[in-house]
Amino acid sequence: MSTYVINNRIPRFPIKPHYPDREGLQKRIEDVFQVWLKERFISNLVRRKTCSQLYDFSVWLGDGKGCVESSRAADFTVWCAAQGSKPQSDWGDFLVYARKRIPELDWETVPAP
Repeated sequence: MSTYVINNRIPRFPIKPHYPDREGLQKRIEDVFQVWLKERFISNLVRRKTCSQLYDFSVWLGDGKGCVESSRAADFTVWCAAQGSKPQSDWGDFLVYARKRIPELDWETVPAP
């Protein structure tokens, strides 16, 4: 069963507009996210909570004209604090994971070690 069927809220991570195959890269980052989610979290409940929170974060990121390539782990932590919630996942871990699997994105920030 796919994460989408379980959750129905796979984040639509905003990426920079200059890619020739922007829609293809958008789909790839969503697929990479689903693999990361399944590898990091065993419980379906935790996956749903994580996915829901990151969905809201991705909407906020897109509304602020941000993109995944320039975001940092601290951005998510600050956003969670502003929402009055604790992070359900490690955004920095996902960024490192995505950076390794989609190197053709125009990544701006260097992940923390």
